[in-house]
Amino acid sequence: MTPIQEKYLLAIEQISFQNEIVKNSQIASFLNVKPSSVTEMVERLSANGMVNCVAYKGIVLTDKGNRELEIVKKRWQIMTNFLKNQLDCSEIEIENIMEEFIQIKNPVFLKKLNSHIKNTNVAY
Repeated sequence: MTPIQEKYLLAIEQISFQNEIVKNSQIASFLNVKPSSVTEMVERLSANGMVNCVAYKGIVLTDKGNRELEIVKKRWQIMTNFLKNQLDCSEIEIENIMEEFIQIKNPVFLKKLNSHIKNTNVAY
């Protein structure tokens, strides 16, 4: 998954807290992108089994999409905890760094980073 696809999944999840079925226009507004960009990305996510599209109704996350989202959120949590608790980064610094840092997906790195955080007795 690309970082942009991950962003879309996160947006769909956020919007679906209010409405179970999410419309393209809601995603476009939420991410401040063109509706045509949303349509293209939703088609990709659907082709990968991450979302189901219901014609004229909207989009829902699939089980596969929800599982991928949990991985993304866990990765985000590990990295933000490291930046905040180990490197004492501010919220603004974390936000800026995470745009690039979140692209690291190597499971060995993430496991070692998470272990390091736990071993330094930082609340996780």
